Amino acid sequence: MNLWKLVLKEAWQRRWRLVSSIVSLVLATGLIVAIQSLNSSSRQAMHGYLKNLGANMIVVPAELDLLAYFSADPGLLISANIPESHFFRLFEAGVEGVEGIDPRLIMPLQIGESRVVLTGILPDKMLRPKVKQVEEQDPWKVLTLLAPESNGVVLGSELKGILGKEIGSTMSVSGREIKVVGILPQQGTIDDLRIYIHLRFLQRWFERPFSLNEIRILYTGNEILDKMASGIEGILENTRVVTHRRMAKKQIQAMDSISRYALMLLVVILALGCISIGNEMFHNAQARRREVGILIALGATTRTILAIFMLKAVFLALVGGILGYGMGTLVAVLLAPRLLEIQVYPILSLIPWSVLMAVVFSLISSMVPSWRESRMDPGEILQET
Repeated sequence: MNLWKLVLKEAWQRRWRLVSSIVSLVLATGLIVAIQSLNSSSRQAMHGYLKNLGANMIVVPAELDLLAYFSADPGLLISANIPESHFFRLFEAGVEGVEGIDPRLIMPLQIGESRVVLTGILPDKMLRPKVKQVEEQDPWKVLTLLAPESNGVVLGSELKGILGKEIGSTMSVSGREIKVVGILPQQGTIDDLRIYIHLRFLQRWFERPFSLNEIRILYTGNEILDKMASGIEGILENTRVVTHRRMAKKQIQAMDSISRYALMLLVVILALGCISIGNEMFHNAQARRREVGILIALGATTRTILAIFMLKAVFLALVGGILGYGMGTLVAVLLAPRLLEIQVYPILSLIPWSVLMAVVFSLISSMVPSWRESRMDPGEILQET
């Protein structure tokens, strides 16, 4: 009879104790899998929330005064320049955590008595804040009407009333006729006072080929935004990066809190799991003293006795790890929408991780009682029985 058959036969004879050991492993690994699933889903939810807010970092020319930028000072903004090669350089750098790059050329203009912001964009690159949708349609979809060769523009919702324009209307801006091809639904932001136009058309219009004065970035990584901003300034010379500090603080606090609580729970569960499994293994080893004594008397070596205990630990770990993954995933999927208002989906990559963790639990917990029993004098064991 080989060692595996011996282990399985012994396990079946003491199946209720086997079930108890497996339950300990399932609870330990299941709780950790649940915590890891919730942690991962919480981070994804945070990333989604940041995406919904749009850009959280803005690259502007180094010489541009921030007060002038935020007040859209026409004299300074029109002359400010970032070479478009910076956009491609940043794109090719592949900075981890950067999920969107939005190049823009902004031209503050006066139309009649109204001051507007003419904004050149690439519609497929624009970082769009999530707003309340009407009839489940994307309110930003209207921007896809902008084309490089067309003089079409999309008005912010406030400008519709201020300028008295409707879709199909034309108006003269800086000596050029432009046509309103769409009106953006109300956003409640500065976008309501913008006139969107295709970046390539605006560059040709004002004879500024390959020129930008703003690059918006969406960063959802784990680094502090100000630290990441310094790294981007190192990539793009003669620029400064404006960050949304409050957003950065909230992001870091939320993710750090999740990580701290998860780490604390993991340590507690690890300790309790090892104690519980170790206790089960100790009682199992005590119950098998007579068998161990007979095996040693028949010539079994210390290595053989240890192998029997370790193989049983591995068997328990395989069963407990797989069942623990299933239980932990089920708990996370069912409870997360009710407690945290987030959706959790099974993470298949946690299966080998949970099995490995269960194996480590079992081997560590089995080591001391197994070593103790393998070193016993068979004569003393047989006299006790």
